[in-house]
Amino acid sequence: KEVSIINPSYVSKSNNGQFLLAVSELGRPDEDHGFIKSFRIDDDRLVEVSMQSTLGAGPCYVSTSSDDKLVFVANYGGGSVCSYTLDNEGILSLADSKKFSGKGSHARQEAPHAHAIYPHPINNQVFIPDLGNDKIWIMGYDGAGMLTPGSQPYLEVSSESGPRHIAISDDGMNLYVMNELSNKITHFMKNNEIYLEGNSYPTLPDTYSENNTSADIHIHPSGKFIYSSNRGHNSIAKYKIASDGTLAEYESFQCGGAVPRNFNISPDGNFLLVANQDSDNLVTFEVAEISGQLSKISVTDSIYTPVCIEW
Repeated sequence: KEVSIINPSYVSKSNNGQFLLAVSELGRPDEDHGFIKSFRIDDDRLVEVSMQSTLGAGPCYVSTSSDDKLVFVANYGGGSVCSYTLDNEGILSLADSKKFSGKGSHARQEAPHAHAIYPHPINNQVFIPDLGNDKIWIMGYDGAGMLTPGSQPYLEVSSESGPRHIAISDDGMNLYVMNELSNKITHFMKNNEIYLEGNSYPTLPDTYSENNTSADIHIHPSGKFIYSSNRGHNSIAKYKIASDGTLAEYESFQCGGAVPRNFNISPDGNFLLVANQDSDNLVTFEVAEISGQLSKISVTDSIYTPVCIEW
């Protein structure tokens, strides 16, 4: 059953499967902040429970801590992040908010643009890719949701890269940054207590020279492959992940539509679904177990401007 929310640009389900969190960008230039809503998942329907301001414009990402007690939101337009407590009834309460500073040299880097916020799979840390100044901020959080700069306060990518999304290995040792402006994946490896920059890998074939902005990135549940999406080339790129975390054996697959802003992989790893924003369709691919190659098996049309898939 559908529920009404203005421009729900990103959704995330709690790890216990009880709640759905959704951010509302609003999409009006006179709005100085967006909203986050919580919904109780009641069989085949959603029941709205709570709503809070995100204290910043253009919220574009929401995530939860592993114990489901905290919720995190990134504000793209506001260049800020918020944390909230989530109680057993699904009620959100603001815990903390942090605004970033700085800018880059690209035309789209006139100010900070927090594009996402990812909890570390093991430690009480969050990673925040900031497209506006080529940094990935690292912050710690406590049980009350208070955010503090980490001992390694940020990672930095090459100028005009525009970090957008991140994929983190299950053990937290490898971090892959999807750079929207440079169309490259930057690999960081954990060494003792800090992350060191490794190689960068293109998301596009060498023969492609037209406009493109890279978008989403996910590691396959097996840990063997990593996938990313290209808007312009309209493809899903695939690399094999070596035992040391480096990437090899690049391949790309046409996504079956236009502007694949988001995609997601089924928990069992058998399927990859692509949300093609500008062609209004969802495309389902089967994932080959050994090679990781994608085979298109179905297309669902007439889904207006799909931008996020959550299993």
